[in-house]
Amino acid sequence: MKFIFIFILEETDSITNEVVPACLSTPNPTSGDFHRIFCKDVVRLVETSNIHKHSTTCYKYSKGKSDTSKICRMRMPRVLAKTSNIDLSTGQITMRRSHPWINNFNEWLISACR
Repeated sequence: MKFIFIFILEETDSITNEVVPACLSTPNPTSGDFHRIFCKDVVRLVETSNIHKHSTTCYKYSKGKSDTSKICRMRMPRVLAKTSNIDLSTGQITMRRSHPWINNFNEWLISACR
């Protein structure tokens, strides 16, 4: 029993006291400063929970290919774009993107669904 207790103590030394933003409640919409608090909350959620990290799922259809020729199925990293637009000749939609690894999201849904 002493060994298990020591092991638990050693493992918990690395745990921080920081609260995961997804575990916090959504901002109160009746707050006078709701818009600022909401925007700050969305940024924290995206930075902690919505950044793509490659996994084996990204390359599940690239079996047998060399590491340099494998392409992420999620198309990450993505090309940066200053504004969203639609190419009228091809119908291609380009979404505004300021970070190549952030997954697409809707700020209202990411806040509500946590």
